[in-house]
Amino acid sequence: MNMFRFVVSLVFVVLLPMSAAFAESAAVSKAEWATLMKNPEFRDAERRLGNAYKAALAARSEADRKALRDAQRQWNAQREKAAFKQFGKGTPRYVRFFIDEAGARAAELQQTQPANPAPAVSPKAGAANAPARPPASVKSDVSPGALTARTADAPARPPASVKSDVSPGAAGDGKGGFTMKSSRQYAGLSLELSVSYPQGLSEATDAAVQRTAQAVFDETVASYEKAAAEHAAESSGNTPTSPGWESTTGYALFQPSARYASVLFETYEFTGGAHPNHLLTARTYDLPTGRELTMNDLFPQKVPVEALAQRIADDVQQQKKARNAVAGDEKNNVDLSMDRILLTPAGMRVVYAPYEMGSYAEGRYSVDIPKPDLLKLGADPALWR
Repeated sequence: MNMFRFVVSLVFVVLLPMSAAFAESAAVSKAEWATLMKNPEFRDAERRLGNAYKAALAARSEADRKALRDAQRQWNAQREKAAFKQFGKGTPRYVRFFIDEAGARAAELQQTQPANPAPAVSPKAGAANAPARPPASVKSDVSPGALTARTADAPARPPASVKSDVSPGAAGDGKGGFTMKSSRQYAGLSLELSVSYPQGLSEATDAAVQRTAQAVFDETVASYEKAAAEHAAESSGNTPTSPGWESTTGYALFQPSARYASVLFETYEFTGGAHPNHLLTARTYDLPTGRELTMNDLFPQKVPVEALAQRIADDVQQQKKARNAVAGDEKNNVDLSMDRILLTPAGMRVVYAPYEMGSYAEGRYSVDIPKPDLLKLGADPALWR
């Protein structure tokens, strides 16, 4: 898996008979979604839905955008539930259901006014009419700002070399922050990119943090240019139209002690789907040297993989119950890489973006493990001194 980014696609619930419904995870695999996206009609329906959703976001005030995002999550979850009850995974009617509902929702978004509540999935094909249950709120430690729809007026041209405009950015954490920005257009596909990162930790750590931020920036541009080239090829020589890409990366800073610091890079990215992607990347640094800590630094004697995985899985299952979400095999989804781990003054926080522990509608999951419990598992107490 790429260290800095995750190829995150819109994922929907697998459909099975009700007798087996709650024995499986709510989300299909990335491989299954990739197979669905090979269907030209399915792909076109999702793109039209993405265009309508982005236009609806752009027409709303900052306050109303949040309401629309919540409404789209509810609609998506409701579509999953209706499909789950009615059809079998991979059947032609299963695919047709998602295509039809995407078209109906796109038309609805084009007509709705700001702050409309989430609609029920249309009753055709036996879909459920009941309103979707609002998802439980998910706390976030970072607020990088809402994505703003913009239209690039520049003509299509080959991409320029990757250059970032670096300017001071509001960190919100008492440290100096900087932001790299880019606005470009290639083959009819526009990009608005912003990557913020903290500075003022130490000379060595500042350089390490900036390298990570630059990697996020560069990989976003590379992915955009690849998508733009594919988009142009699919247009058969015609000028392609596209809602464009928007990617905003903010961060949260945690300092368990004077010597160590953890940074959580959080990206909200829109690439034309029914909702933005939400990507998380954690880093923990030794401030004097700028070295990234490993799990062996956290647990010098032995990393308690089994105990940590079970603790995280149990916590996520409790959160799923509170959110009225379907529990699955959470333990197999536990990722104990340092990409997911933050050190905080109170202990450790393990973070998972949407899709990594369930469907998109469930949102992100964060698991906090208190310092006393970590010390019992063999954590180095010097991390918090």
